[in-house]
Amino acid sequence: MNCGRNEWLFGIGHNWAASVSASAHNGLMTEDYGTATWRYWQKIQNDTGVRSSFRTRPPVPVRTRIEWERDGTEWLEGTATRLGFDGSIFVELTDIRCSIIGVWLLPGDVWWPGKQSSI
Repeated sequence: MNCGRNEWLFGIGHNWAASVSASAHNGLMTEDYGTATWRYWQKIQNDTGVRSSFRTRPPVPVRTRIEWERDGTEWLEGTATRLGFDGSIFVELTDIRCSIIGVWLLPGDVWWPGKQSSI
């Protein structure tokens, strides 16, 4: 029999494995950003860095001012979970552009219901 192994196994007139491999390669070359989230990651410019902290109350929903490396400034929803000894606030973010769990921000970049306005 002159058929290749794949032709004989699947009873088709072409090499099935080769065509699947070629289509998989083409699919990988044109994949969208939804399948590789690291492509979205951006540095947060107003991150104050890691610091000593404590937790004295339960997590609080907040709005935060984030300065993205490429997208500029925007306000996002987050959850404040820790307070630094210097007053900085750790906010957990769920934005696809954030490659880490959260970010340390100055109190002026975080708003919550009942916060006194600094203006």
